[in-house]
Amino acid sequence: MGESRRTGASWPRKWALLAIALGLALLAAGRVRVAGAWALGKAPNYGQSEVAMLEPPADVSRALRAEVGPPRATLEAWVFDPEGPPRGTTLVLHGIRDDKRALVGFGRALRDRGMRAVLVDLRGHGGSSGRWLTYGVRESRDLSQLLDQLEAVGVLDGPVSVFGASYGGAVGLQLAAIDPRVHAVVSSSTFASLRDVVPPQASAHVFGGAWLPQAVLDWIVDDAGALGGFSPDAADTRAAVARTDARVLLIHGREDRVVPYEHARALYRACGGRCALHTLPGADHAGALASPEASEAALRFLERHGTLEPSAGGLAR
Repeated sequence: MGESRRTGASWPRKWALLAIALGLALLAAGRVRVAGAWALGKAPNYGQSEVAMLEPPADVSRALRAEVGPPRATLEAWVFDPEGPPRGTTLVLHGIRDDKRALVGFGRALRDRGMRAVLVDLRGHGGSSGRWLTYGVRESRDLSQLLDQLEAVGVLDGPVSVFGASYGGAVGLQLAAIDPRVHAVVSSSTFASLRDVVPPQASAHVFGGAWLPQAVLDWIVDDAGALGGFSPDAADTRAAVARTDARVLLIHGREDRVVPYEHARALYRACGGRCALHTLPGADHAGALASPEASEAALRFLERHGTLEPSAGGLAR
C-alpha cells in the first residue's frame, strides 16, 4: 500500500515536468519561428530609407536609377555598352544578399560579345532600396517596370534576355512568365519554389535545422510572407517556367546542397521542352556559380537565343 501511494503521488510531478517540457519546446519553437521568418524575409537594406549609390567601375557606360513598386523602391543599375550597336539587351541579376558588383566580369563578357549588359541591384540589395525579400514575386514586377523605363529612354535595343545567379535566376524566370519581351533566360543554381528550398537552407545554415519539423518550416515561410506582404506560394519558379515562352538554360551543380540538384530537375520537367539543362558534375552551389564552364555555356546560349543574328536579321530562337 505504501509503495502504491508513493507511485500514485509521483504522477502529478511527472505531468508537471511534461507540461514544463512541452511549454519550453513550444516557446523554443515560437522563437525559432520568429527568428526564421525575419532571417528569411529581411532584405540587406532593411531600415534604410535612402540608399547611397554604389561607385561604378570606370568602364560602366552609365549608372541609372528607376522608381518601381508598389511598395515603392528605387532600383540601381549599371549599363555596359558594346562599341557598336547592341545585338541585344541582357539583364544580369545577382544572388541573395549579394549585389551587382559580383557580376561585373560577366557583364563585361556580354559587352565584349556585342550585347548590352544591364546589371541590376534587386529590391533591398546593393544600391537599391527595399525592406523585404519576396523571392521573385515583387522583384519580377520591379524588373518589368524597369524594362518599361529602359525602353522609354532608349536603352532597350534588340531582344531582351536575362542571366540570373541563384536567387536572381528565380527572379528572371518569374519575369519571363509575366513579360513577353524576355526571349531567353539563363538561370544558374535556382530553386523550384520557396517552400521547397527552405528545408535544405535550414539544414545548411541553421544549427539543428535538419531536425526542424515541416510544420515549423511552413510557419516560418508563412510568417515571412506576412512580414513582406506577399504570398509564399506565389514564389513558385516551377510554375513560372511552365508559363513562359522564353528559351531557358538551367545550370546546376550536381553536388549542390544549398539548392539541391533536384530543383533543376523539377524546373526542367516543368519546362515542356523549352529548357536545356547543363549539369556540372562534382560542383556544389558556390562552385557552379563560379564555374568558367558555366559562364561560357551561359554566354553561348545568350548569343544564340538572346541576340539578333546579323545574317538572318531576326531573333535566333
